[in-house]
Amino acid sequence: MAKSTLVENVKASHELLRTCNGQKKRILIAISGPPGSGKTTLAETLVDKLNQNSKNFIPHAALIPMDGFHLDNDLLRDQGLLERKGSPETFDTSGFCEAIEKATHCDEISFYPQFDRGQDKVIDNAIEIHPKTPVIVIEGNYLLLNYEPWAQLQRHFDATIFISPEIETLQKRLLNRWIDNGLSHEQASLRVQHNDLTNAHHVFNHSRRADLLLK
Repeated sequence: MAKSTLVENVKASHELLRTCNGQKKRILIAISGPPGSGKTTLAETLVDKLNQNSKNFIPHAALIPMDGFHLDNDLLRDQGLLERKGSPETFDTSGFCEAIEKATHCDEISFYPQFDRGQDKVIDNAIEIHPKTPVIVIEGNYLLLNYEPWAQLQRHFDATIFISPEIETLQKRLLNRWIDNGLSHEQASLRVQHNDLTNAHHVFNHSRRADLLLK
């Protein structure tokens, strides 16, 4: 994502957040879109911006990535799904939905998993969220899917954002991502065509309309 675009998208996301109900103790904002759309970059930058005004060492915002709920590689291999890792059926959907419901409460310190791309594994309890942190940003491909069990997430979100780049842009970004992760050009191209872009089309075709659409 170009720096100028990122700045504008963060500004628009911040303005959306300002419209949320100020009476609630905690606001949940969802950032969704296809793989390679820049969700993580936007989410991390928005959280950093919000935390510039944090007081008393309590973060004003925290980030929960959906990637922390990838199913284990051994389990995916046993189910014949390892080559489809990243598709909706390769996530602990029930666990993720329960975690997001838990995030709506501010009763105690809570912990969430994080995906380590370098190790290609989930690190349990890697994210700590303070009970007084008022804004939770959630990012992931499938947050706005319009069928169960994903659809039950909608009732927890106070604001939703969808990033929608052109397919050609996604293809280029995803190809470079896999090459940077050590795959050959041929291997990367096959992975993009047979998995990532399949998932991207699924997101485009089955996501609810967001409060804010970003290009």
